[in-house]
Amino acid sequence: MEIKNRLFPYPVLCDETDDYNDDTCDVTSRTHEDINDIRIHVEFHLQNTKILDLIREGCAEYALHLECSTTSFRKLIRSNINEIDYSIPKTRVNTEIAVLAMVIARRKITNFYSDDLNEDYAGTVINFDKASILAYRNLPKIFVYKNYEELAGNDSIFTIVKVANADSEDVRPLAFDLSDDKIKILVDPKTYAAYIHFQQMPAIAMSLLVLPAMIYAIDELRTNFDSFSNRHWFNRMKQYYKAQGKDFQDYVVNSDKNIVELAQEMLKDPIGKAYMGLLENEV
Repeated sequence: MEIKNRLFPYPVLCDETDDYNDDTCDVTSRTHEDINDIRIHVEFHLQNTKILDLIREGCAEYALHLECSTTSFRKLIRSNINEIDYSIPKTRVNTEIAVLAMVIARRKITNFYSDDLNEDYAGTVINFDKASILAYRNLPKIFVYKNYEELAGNDSIFTIVKVANADSEDVRPLAFDLSDDKIKILVDPKTYAAYIHFQQMPAIAMSLLVLPAMIYAIDELRTNFDSFSNRHWFNRMKQYYKAQGKDFQDYVVNSDKNIVELAQEMLKDPIGKAYMGLLENEV
């Protein structure tokens, strides 16, 4: 949930309006990501005596709203103190999470007044219904990074692209393009048709298409690292290793580790999984 250009029938303490003259609703946030979860911590720094009084009296409360439009995940966390901690399972979210920090009314509030209100509200009787937003701040979105195995998912760093042949009967070698936000794997129409046919066995695509692309990407990074730093797939790789407590540049790019072994490690050993899948589907 993100509030943009919304008109309220009552004063709201936020950056987007001038309902209050000098008081502010500042919120700091930090996140920590591991393999399975994303942990978020927010701390409210509210400057308005009357709203703070409402919180102390139990008439209002702090709240954190999390929303992932890709998966329809929504969560509202409430608190009577100005700090909130919450752990988000990665299985529930994908791509990005919108984060909104709020102060909301716990019950109907009547005859509200604050010395810092804009003069436009002079002489106005201000009432808040239950669940009204009294103050808010849009926080930076959380971008979700998962394992590379999720080839078919919306957050994959790879995309399979069918390229027409001069001779449609030919099977052409794989080609790769690292210039976009996703790593493009360029295949001929016959290979693409086979890829579609075996989509229910993703380990095959991981071994035959994605593994060579990963090897190619690592090799290019070792010779031309700075050229890709603004690519989405590059930052996905960095975040993947950061979640494991490893530095991507030291562990992958500047190391003397074997590139083929590194690529298999990053893709969770796809060749063995592909053979096991073929055995399981053998008639």
